[in-house]
Amino acid sequence: MERYRAAVFELKKLDDGSGKYWFFFWDCIASAETARAWKRAFADGVVDPDEEIRRKDSKYLVSTKATANAARRLACNFEQFPQQNVMAVASALLRLKDNGEIPPLRARSGDFNDPEETDSDYTREIQPAAIARLLRYFADIVEQEPIAKRGNFQHRYRFGAVGYDKPIDSKSRGPDKFVTSLLFEAVYFSRIFTSAKKIRPGAGESMPDTGDPHWALAVALVSGALGEDLEEKAAQDRMLLLMRGENKLTWWGWRDPPCKYIDTPNFEDWF
Repeated sequence: MERYRAAVFELKKLDDGSGKYWFFFWDCIASAETARAWKRAFADGVVDPDEEIRRKDSKYLVSTKATANAARRLACNFEQFPQQNVMAVASALLRLKDNGEIPPLRARSGDFNDPEETDSDYTREIQPAAIARLLRYFADIVEQEPIAKRGNFQHRYRFGAVGYDKPIDSKSRGPDKFVTSLLFEAVYFSRIFTSAKKIRPGAGESMPDTGDPHWALAVALVSGALGEDLEEKAAQDRMLLLMRGENKLTWWGWRDPPCKYIDTPNFEDWF
């Protein structure tokens, strides 16, 4: 592959004739091609599941005030017109039941499939005051404790092939995150391949402290895949800063990109 000429040159320096080498070769080129595909996809507005949730979290937080106010208005309406609203809710529930979207009520006979189930049966199960309270609780939670950018959810920590110690949330849109991810994975694979200790890649694992990082290979892969030309020293400094700071990285591997953004879906073209 022409764009990885420099990377292949560096890879051949590590060829020890073993089968393990070819797995290493595959992992490096696959990582670069995946990073390249995801960068192209992001440029088209096609993002991975983690980034999609991060963006939805940001939009959701903008909407919480309006959502809470709407819920409180609806609660007031239930309190003002309890009889009318309870009949409307009962009719809506019955429609859901008829569509098979919710199970039927347990009728007095104990038969879950009572054909005589009516609006009035549902009405007896609905308390307008309770619905109003539910809406007010909902409004308070949405406004005061929105379930967005909170909690130990994977999408808050993961970008590309790496996971961060601290949430990245909306800080993930810079192109440098692709470079960081590919650099980390290239060094991670190189250290594992050249380590005297037997190390198996594992999701959530930290960078091994043995083996050769082979920075020349890492920057060649970044240059070929992402068009970002880095000096080896600059790449090394970037990784050391990230590994020593509060936001230490771990390896997770790339998610599969959409096929249309992969230039070489046929792996035989890599050799």
